[in-house]
Amino acid sequence: MERKKFLIALRIEEERKPLGLTQDGLAKECNVSIRTVSSWANGKSMPDAEALAAMASLGMDVQYIVTGQRSRPLAVPAPDDACRKSLAERGIEWSPPGERPGTVVVKPLGLLWLGNYAEDARSAFDFSVDASKRLVDYESKTWRDLHLQAIQLRGHGDKKYPQLLAYLDHSPPRTPWSLSPWFGLQRRNELDTGAYDLPLKITDATLVAPLLVLPDDVYAGLNAGQVVTIRNDQKKEPGQRSLHNAGGNRKAA
Repeated sequence: MERKKFLIALRIEEERKPLGLTQDGLAKECNVSIRTVSSWANGKSMPDAEALAAMASLGMDVQYIVTGQRSRPLAVPAPDDACRKSLAERGIEWSPPGERPGTVVVKPLGLLWLGNYAEDARSAFDFSVDASKRLVDYESKTWRDLHLQAIQLRGHGDKKYPQLLAYLDHSPPRTPWSLSPWFGLQRRNELDTGAYDLPLKITDATLVAPLLVLPDDVYAGLNAGQVVTIRNDQKKEPGQRSLHNAGGNRKAA
């Protein structure tokens, strides 16, 4: 048991440092004390399930931390530099600095592009090199705004869990995509294991880990019960977003 604690301590440090997280920062993200994180680092104790879930939402490889086996190979096929640059302008960053190889950071603007692309193409986006090139060339003729909204689900006892939903403009409305059914509202939401019904297809051939990262103002607005609308008005700043209450009262963000 002592050896297992020691190995887990080493792997936590190995996963933490590339993300630029201090022990204090990790403590805050896991909602534990710095003394608890220090205890992990010294091999005196191990993180519980809630702490591991928080680490996973940060982009840490929890399977590797617990077992020593990587959840995904580190050699990942990726688009060329020109394609990656164009995708980044659309809110989709391939293996950005500070993230593990194979991580694709999707911002709200990127989710807007992916949703519209998948609907017009009538197929899920699979993160392959070919699909990435098609997304770079894609222009929607019937652009639909993207809306993000957190709702409260009641768990055991009186505990409530915010669940993040995303949906495009439709008439009549369609079933929204559920982005965080287990861990509640997070700044970083895994889109391969924590999302339902998204127009995304993750396969063993693509070997990517898509991650929805919410800017601070979007995260704060969702926590406050506001609906966040993402637009791609070419006459204004691409990805312009607004926060508003469900009944209106919009404000630019």
